[in-house]
Amino acid sequence: MIQLLQYNVRHIDPSPWVDKFKSEDYTVIIKTCWRLEIYRGSGEVARETVRHLYRVVAGLDSPVPGDGSIQNQVKTAYLQASQQKKLDKFMHRLFQSALHTGKLVRSHTNIGKGAVSYANAIYHIVAYYEQLSLDTPICIVGVNEITRNVCRFLLKKGYRQLTLFNRSLSRAEMLGKELNISYAPLNQLTEGLAHSNILIAAAAAPESFIDSSYFSQNAYKIIDVGVPPNIDPAVASRYNVQYYGIDTIEQFINRSFSFRQKESLEAMHIIERQVEEFLQWQEAELSRTNVTQLLANT
Repeated sequence: MIQLLQYNVRHIDPSPWVDKFKSEDYTVIIKTCWRLEIYRGSGEVARETVRHLYRVVAGLDSPVPGDGSIQNQVKTAYLQASQQKKLDKFMHRLFQSALHTGKLVRSHTNIGKGAVSYANAIYHIVAYYEQLSLDTPICIVGVNEITRNVCRFLLKKGYRQLTLFNRSLSRAEMLGKELNISYAPLNQLTEGLAHSNILIAAAAAPESFIDSSYFSQNAYKIIDVGVPPNIDPAVASRYNVQYYGIDTIEQFINRSFSFRQKESLEAMHIIERQVEEFLQWQEAELSRTNVTQLLANT
């Protein structure tokens, strides 16, 4: 029997369990930033275990419905286990069918659509609302997890002309070199905006610090996710500025989150059909195995 062990790694150190099972045959270990799941054993798989793994791969058990990263994490864990350990045909079939189910859910529903993070929401504004070309120069202010994710997301989508500005040049340099993008001290932002009309501001600051002195009479598009806002209100209200503040960004995220939750219902219909297919295959395999063993004993 294939068993499922689950641990919430937000509250425990998963290392002892990973160390215990990492070299054990007939075992697949899935470890993410908030979950540790260990599938171990051989032979029959319970319906609830099958359904659970299918839900995980489809992103229905993630904090954000439809999270696409979990499918790659499960695929990597399965491939590593299959290359390094013995797995029986039931374990192979379980994971292969789960990955297939995840693809079906994403191709036949819209559960992966929409912006459900600051980085994703900012990208949607840049690429879809403003329809900016991939060679558009973009200025980004601040060095933190938000700007790191924004830069990574934009780079992944093909935007290459990113320049990072920060009061602390050493911090900008560290992230700039990590991501292979340009960087500069904040006092050079005026020069940067002379060559770019796109500004993404997400610095941690106690008050607004980017005022009208940084801008010319050119038309600008500003995305400001600072709390409080990085951009002086006088700038945001200028005739030549299209301003997207934190409230707008969070409206994007909330709409997308609600949309994905609705799509989860259709995803579950697909999952249930795939669970039944797996169980039918499993029943046939178990019957065949029993017949073979009976003939061997006669």
